Amino acid sequence: ETALSIPPDVQLVASDGTRHPAHRFLLSNWSPFFRKMFSSGMREQQTGEVQLPDVEPERLSTILDWMYGRQADICCGKGDEGAGVIGLLELAKRWEVADLYEQLSSSLAITITDTSVAELWDAASMYCLPELERRCKEFVVGSMREVVSDTSVSDTAQLPEFLQKLAPQRIKALLESDDLPVATEVEAFRLAARYIASANGCYGESSRLTPQQADEILLAVRWRLIPGSVIAKEVMPHPAVTDGRMPPRVRPSLLPVLADGMQCFLLGAEGCGAVPLPEENARAQTLRTQHQIPVWSFSVLHAGMKVRVVSDVAQLKRLCQRVAPGAKHKVDWAGGMKFLAGVKCNIRTLFVEGAACEVEPLDRMRGGSATDNWLLPFDALYLA
Repeated sequence: ETALSIPPDVQLVASDGTRHPAHRFLLSNWSPFFRKMFSSGMREQQTGEVQLPDVEPERLSTILDWMYGRQADICCGKGDEGAGVIGLLELAKRWEVADLYEQLSSSLAITITDTSVAELWDAASMYCLPELERRCKEFVVGSMREVVSDTSVSDTAQLPEFLQKLAPQRIKALLESDDLPVATEVEAFRLAARYIASANGCYGESSRLTPQQADEILLAVRWRLIPGSVIAKEVMPHPAVTDGRMPPRVRPSLLPVLADGMQCFLLGAEGCGAVPLPEENARAQTLRTQHQIPVWSFSVLHAGMKVRVVSDVAQLKRLCQRVAPGAKHKVDWAGGMKFLAGVKCNIRTLFVEGAACEVEPLDRMRGGSATDNWLLPFDALYLA
């Protein structure tokens, strides 16, 4: 009431050129940003005019209404959903209007909808608002439950728009959490694949996912919870995991985790004691032939197992000259070992301390002696 009886002494000019009269003492009371401006001899102090070229008039009017105690729609933007709240949050933070920022940060003033949740979740993360982040996640999980449970929708169908708009890191976090509303991890993979297809323009939208982002999403799937036969039949030929070439091959960054998830399927009865069906044996052999599937752990190796040595000599030398994961010492490199590159071998003996194995070549070597046995670290080998 006192402020209204005193003529305004400053004009705030919004992005569209509209002028909003205000009082310096009131702006300074609420905002350290303006307090510094009006007490430091800046041009605005002399001219009585503050140019705000990046502040929309609606946001400026709303924050002034709040400062003056007038009725202010701080949830402004019923039409533009979360954009109004996000704009005010940004402005309150920049102007250091702590009370308004706290009021908005409580999140109770913010209505979350299908069209606003992605933008609000990003803002909550940017401005460190854990309560709003929690509400956004709960909203997405609740809405996602309907998507996953709808059995009438194809596994390749386009995702609802609110899921398409989520940032890749949000999808990754959901896949890594225990809150994802899926009955099996196969459903988690299908959800991830549909998101990647939506983001990569398979339904007519422009691409916004990098290959690295797509891989990070897929790496969040718990592959050990998916049967190896399902990984072999459904996952490995899927466009979401292949490199786009003909014949399609799984991207190298994904091969180790897929192989780890389907180790019993790939290794067969000798590797895990299970007795695979003949068709599974044939499919596993095809996959081992088509893909360079790395040996993912020393523990899966056994005497008599067929493996293939990495084909790049420089890489083979580097792997031999350093201590392998889980080993106590490295394998000694010898000049003749270069002829092992790309050669199919049979494992004769395992050496636990070096996480290595003695191999005998089965293929004809380009040099050296085919009768010699060689010691190689486990991670220099592929399944054969």
